[in-house]
Amino acid sequence: MLLKTQVQVQMLWWRARRHAIERDWRSERGDAYTSTIMIAVGVVIAITVGGILLYKFTGKAESIDTDTPIAPSAPAGP
Repeated sequence: MLLKTQVQVQMLWWRARRHAIERDWRSERGDAYTSTIMIAVGVVIAITVGGILLYKFTGKAESIDTDTPIAPSAPAGP
């Protein structure tokens, strides 16, 4: 009788432990998915901001006048 109770308690403990380990494994997998999604969103935002800045800087650079004005020549003097 006592042995039967000990075996039942041991089996119950083993099942509870296995269940806890499986639950922890699933939560870590969920954390990995969340982290991957957050990193992907961050990369998309960084690429978008970089593209916008490149467009703005290129537009500013193209609007700069690069023609060097020629100074008027001095009149030939006495």
